[in-house]
Amino acid sequence: MQEMIMTAGQTAMESGKEVNNTSSVELTKTLKVDKDDEGKLRITSTKNEPPVYVDLAVIIWLFNAVFNFAKITVVPYNTNGKAYFYIIAELDGIVEKKGTYVNGRATEIVLDLLRGKGINPKDEFFKQKQEVNDTANFQLELLQRLRDDFKRLYREADKERNGVTHFRGSFQFYRGEVKFDIPLTDDVKEFIHEKLTINKTDFFNL
Repeated sequence: MQEMIMTAGQTAMESGKEVNNTSSVELTKTLKVDKDDEGKLRITSTKNEPPVYVDLAVIIWLFNAVFNFAKITVVPYNTNGKAYFYIIAELDGIVEKKGTYVNGRATEIVLDLLRGKGINPKDEFFKQKQEVNDTANFQLELLQRLRDDFKRLYREADKERNGVTHFRGSFQFYRGEVKFDIPLTDDVKEFIHEKLTINKTDFFNL
């Protein structure tokens, strides 16, 4: 399972394409005309990213997996500055893996499904394209939120990969878990020390 999560994370973060080709992003270039410090006109090329949308088929797939009693693992990532869920469903030895970018409403639906709640197919969410906006750090934002909601985090030992130390842990739900594998940046370290550490102060040292 850990190997699958690592592979998915590398795919999401390095290529910017979801597992199962859910909606890859291709960059286009436009020309921008402005003035330099000396007042001379200059032409520069900028990259425009086309809109990215939630793959609604993945949300429906997750709904069916949950209510077929599959074990669900959801792993959040930041991909191209946007929120992304990599999802693993396992039932009777069969493992399926899919991924999609998510916005706030899609995140709520995924968490509700993990709690064992149903979704209404007539919901407005499924009647129109769901655009995904940029986010500063989706992984940390979700970690903070679930810590406030659930209180209990199952923390694993930090692990170094490709020279980068990663924080690892999970929150358990009725239908599965949300599993974190986050680069240990300064803001993550600060949150861990304030909210996720038992020994905040050393009283005894050998």
